[in-house]
Amino acid sequence: MKSSLFHICFLALSVLIFSGCSTQKHLPQSVSANTPIRDYAAEGYIQATVTLYDVDGCKWLITLSDGKRLIPSPVLAEGFARDGLKVWLKYSLKKGAVGTCMAGAIVEITAIEKQ
Repeated sequence: MKSSLFHICFLALSVLIFSGCSTQKHLPQSVSANTPIRDYAAEGYIQATVTLYDVDGCKWLITLSDGKRLIPSPVLAEGFARDGLKVWLKYSLKKGAVGTCMAGAIVEITAIEKQ
């Protein structure tokens, strides 16, 4: 009797343990043929690169494709402060803004997306 009760408990426990495991991996959803591709340039975004500029008064700059440098104010959002990161950017100049960096124009980022 003890032996059969042990086997039943072992079998039940095994079923519970293995039924909780899943071999199915959750992969990111891929772009399907029906998903439209977003045209950032047509939406007014500009291609740029995040640049680490670790000098007194500076930390991060945005370098445009023409070489012009921008100082983001306030600082870059979490996840975008990475040297060499390619981004799509919309910004507006902060008129009358002053800073100690003096490496470019001070701007407010209105929209930013990773390329």
